[in-house]
Amino acid sequence: MSDNNVNEELKTIAACSENLQIIKDLLSEAKTKTIYAGWAFYVWGLITIIGGMVHFIVEGLYTLSAMQYFIYIWVPILILVGLFELISFIQNLARHALPIFSGPILKFYLSLFIFCPLIIFTTIVLVEHHSYHFIPLLFTFAASGFFALYALVTHLNYFIPGGFLSAISIFLYFLSLPTRTLVLVCCICVGIAWISSGVICYYLEKKE
Repeated sequence: MSDNNVNEELKTIAACSENLQIIKDLLSEAKTKTIYAGWAFYVWGLITIIGGMVHFIVEGLYTLSAMQYFIYIWVPILILVGLFELISFIQNLARHALPIFSGPILKFYLSLFIFCPLIIFTTIVLVEHHSYHFIPLLFTFAASGFFALYALVTHLNYFIPGGFLSAISIFLYFLSLPTRTLVLVCCICVGIAWISSGVICYYLEKKE
């Protein structure tokens, strides 16, 4: 075999090795891409805080059942949050050219598929035992769980708002605030966590 052929083969091997490394880097980078666009966190934060304020005002003016508060205030808010989540999710998929069933996305939504029924079941148990006072704390603790799952599949930085909400949940439990005030405080804390996540997302995207 001539020296020219050997050199050509070595060049081909080097090119293949370089291409494989590029593919590996792209796959590794895809694993750390955020699932939602940064603006969505700001929107969720504002919606959560506004929802808490509306609940606080309505409960002060009217005497309604827990189910009525949920239907009239929180169902529209959950629909709004879900709508913005869908828009943000689709926008981010297109921007980062991520496949819809990529590893991080699949892991995240499978985790939520297990996590959400647990929260729903716990809420039903609290309602059946007329323990409405603990629902805002459960909501706050559930939000901390969301951030923990999100951190595991994207960036560890999201453990910061998750840890904040977890600590706040425990702290508020011992404060024994009136339910109306507790709802407002929990919503403000969760809203702050969402907004801080938007800031984290902004700086992470800036690094990229």
